[in-house]
Amino acid sequence: MPTILNTSHRHSNSIDFGDSSADFEFSLPSFRAQSNAIKQQSNDIFNRLHSIDEDAKFVEEVARAFPDFPLVANQRCGPWYTPPSLPNSSPQTHAYFKSTDGHTHVWSFSLRRPNLHLVPLIVQHGGIVLTDSTRRGKRFPDALSKTVPLWCATLNAALYTPCFCSSSPDGGLHTPGSAVSPSEHSSISALVPGWAESLKASALPLPAPLSKPLRPIFLTPESSSLPVLDPEELGFYPVVLVSASRYVPDRVERRAWGEYVQGSGDDHELWSEGLTPALFWARREALLSSPRESLPALIHSLVSYPLPSSTLTPTPAFTPSASSPLASHLLPSSPSSPPPSEPYALLSLTALPPPSPSTSFSTPTLHLPLPPGKKGQHGFQLSLSPALDFVSAQLRAGRRVVIVDDAQGTDVAVGVCVAAGWRFWDEYGRMELDPPSPDRRATKPSIACRLQWVIAARPESNPSRVTLRRVNEFLMSNPGSRGAGAGR
Repeated sequence: MPTILNTSHRHSNSIDFGDSSADFEFSLPSFRAQSNAIKQQSNDIFNRLHSIDEDAKFVEEVARAFPDFPLVANQRCGPWYTPPSLPNSSPQTHAYFKSTDGHTHVWSFSLRRPNLHLVPLIVQHGGIVLTDSTRRGKRFPDALSKTVPLWCATLNAALYTPCFCSSSPDGGLHTPGSAVSPSEHSSISALVPGWAESLKASALPLPAPLSKPLRPIFLTPESSSLPVLDPEELGFYPVVLVSASRYVPDRVERRAWGEYVQGSGDDHELWSEGLTPALFWARREALLSSPRESLPALIHSLVSYPLPSSTLTPTPAFTPSASSPLASHLLPSSPSSPPPSEPYALLSLTALPPPSPSTSFSTPTLHLPLPPGKKGQHGFQLSLSPALDFVSAQLRAGRRVVIVDDAQGTDVAVGVCVAAGWRFWDEYGRMELDPPSPDRRATKPSIACRLQWVIAARPESNPSRVTLRRVNEFLMSNPGSRGAGAGR
């Protein structure tokens, strides 16, 4: 394995990865033929699943090298490469560092995706291993080369203040020299103090202060060796970033089973035919032993007749956060999550009616049918008023309201929680079920505060921009008449 990327612009010069393509001779016909071959093999699910399995072996090697560090997959690509059966695998821990937050000139510490729940986990175990992958042409996804490093630096600035400054070798920004130029590194570093101030000024509850800083360590299958990381001796918390796929320039790499596809798990909606990472890992042997011509039929049968939930990675039960004023009252949830043990009401924003709850107590239920995706967005805005009427009535009755959607409770269910959080709680987190005064007006900062309350309670929350825009439009147009019917 070539070099370990435990380097940054702080401590060394950029590493030369030897990406020379001196043997490449350009000619138009051969280029077109090669491009067509790459496109064809990239869309082949047989090649993709076998490529994922090959890459996952490197992830397993890293996980076994750091058995005390939780192994966490970065959404949405990472779960394909992260075997849930490994002793330190943590499939119920959600992490979502988005590559777009690291794109050049639009770098951002996202308050919508703060991932603050990972900090206590890192401190408890002395470090963490985070997995992801990227497609052809890069060694690291921007999520690992820039988004996570700027996240570490921002948290260091906010939580490890005694030793932070823009040039600190401990708390500052660390990026891989092969993927981030010195000028880009400098530009990102200059933004870190402002992001830290925005984080501290937000409604997000901050983790406890850090006793030592977070620092990313960068690994790929080309790494020559794995570092020795002893949490007791290190002066930092290692955040081990694993880019699972081998780096393949624009050429076809053949294997005994077919053709290798770098970053096979990316954009799985385009190729997976309904297969999910959980289903892949549960039926890995059958899928990989299937002949190419039989694989689509096998996948169709697995998707059409799901496995018992006991054989899949369980959906985590919700644990209320004392730091969120909404947590004990509103719960955006997956339809498959275990229900609360105490009496509750169910608001379903799913395409199909929910199954009847199997509880010993009656469960008031309202189903507002919404097709998933873009088709449901117009209906979602029309559903907000009856949804808030229902929430108001149940809160008055002293019930927690569970809100489910077809996105595992991460999209429109979160939108309803945000709208209800603004409508039924004041800026201090006190519940106010009476109709709002006519002069009370929603603002984008006040709505963002409620979103941060929801994220603090359920880190998986990931409402789309369209969902949040619908909520903003709903609340900012005559809010005094919204959702008050049940309160009259």
